[in-house]
Amino acid sequence: MVVVLDAFDFFAQHPRQALLYCLLDTGQNCRVGAGRNGLLVVGMTTKVNCVNLLEKRVKSRFSQRVLRVPSLTGLDDAVQFVKTILSPGPERLEPEEAMHEWNQIWTDNVCSDKPW
Repeated sequence: MVVVLDAFDFFAQHPRQALLYCLLDTGQNCRVGAGRNGLLVVGMTTKVNCVNLLEKRVKSRFSQRVLRVPSLTGLDDAVQFVKTILSPGPERLEPEEAMHEWNQIWTDNVCSDKPW
C-alpha cells in the first residue's frame, strides 16, 4: 500500500503529529515478503526544511530519504516520474524466486502504460 501525503509540511506543523507518528511507525514495522504486504508513506512538500519540523519521536521513524525534484510541467511528466521512481531496477530486485513473482506483479501494475 502506498500512502501519499500532499502538503506534508502542514502535517509536520501540527502540534502532536500523531498521524505522522502512527503512519511512519506502521511503515517501519511492516515487512514485505511472501504473502505479506508492505506500506510506503510518501510525503510531498515544497518546503526544503520540512524534516526539521518533525518531532524527535516522528523523526526517529523517518527513513531520512529525501528526494528533491524540479517542478514537473504536466500530469504526463508526473506519471512518468512516479513510474520511474517506483519501478524496481535490476539492482533492487531480490534474487529469491519468491520475490520474482512479486516484482513481476508490481511492474505489471505500476509500471505499465495501461490507464488507471
